[in-house]
Amino acid sequence: MRKVRDTRARFQRPADFSISKHLSESFGVFKGKAQHRVRVRFDAFAARPVSERRWHPSQKIKHLADGEIELGMTLGSLEEIERWVLSWGEHVRVLEPVALVRRIREIAGKTGSFYAK
Repeated sequence: MRKVRDTRARFQRPADFSISKHLSESFGVFKGKAQHRVRVRFDAFAARPVSERRWHPSQKIKHLADGEIELGMTLGSLEEIERWVLSWGEHVRVLEPVALVRRIREIAGKTGSFYAK
């Protein structure tokens, strides 16, 4: 921060404000302006640790015949889910939304190019 100064201004939180409600569609702390239906498929390696945790209040997990799972959520922002998906590496595949599929493809391509010869 640069040129910080005390303005003596005060912020008054509305009496009906609830941080839980405000961030209810958030995967963390980012609040977006649209709803995104997110679906990701995890391979058998990642299925157990993913299914044993509650990642989001809206999550629904579908167990697939081959030991894989499909995780669905409705989120207000894609920023944090993007980093979370990338943290699972080759054990996850985004099914929707298309915007998230494209972004993961872009990042994975750039990352892969760092190691190409």
